[in-house]
Amino acid sequence: MAETAVAIARAKAAERGIKVEFAAAYVFDSERLGRNFDTVLDSRLFHTFDGDERPIYVASLASVTEIDGRLLCVVLQ
Repeated sequence: MAETAVAIARAKAAERGIKVEFAAAYVFDSERLGRNFDTVLDSRLFHTFDGDERPIYVASLASVTEIDGRLLCVVLQ
């Protein structure tokens, strides 16, 4: 499902002339992307993890986020 969403986002960005790079990866293995990003977006994923998984999640995202980058996290309450 993520790859479909990324394909749609790429098409919309191209239509609008927006220069952006999208990537999807298994959240516990983000390092496999082999690069860092200025902005990382999590849309409603964080809240699905239990207490033991959250530190792994945070470390994985930190491994691909630039030092001065930002993580945008949409969380349901």
